[in-house]
Amino acid sequence: GISSHTTIDLVNAQGEVVRTLVDSKIAAGEYNLTAPTAGLPNGTYFVRMRLLDFIRTQRVVILD
Repeated sequence: GISSHTTIDLVNAQGEVVRTLVDSKIAAGEYNLTAPTAGLPNGTYFVRMRLLDFIRTQRVVILD
């Protein structure tokens, strides 16, 4: 299968990366990811995935 360097970041509403969840070369496929949220204030964040020329952003809400 195809593998590519992939980054998945948790980004706050100001566009700052608050956590890097993945920063490595991974094979194509389906994965489950649990993001550590300890120390982050409640609010809206974005999960941004980048690989090759592909970028996908998903809005998430953190409530502890």
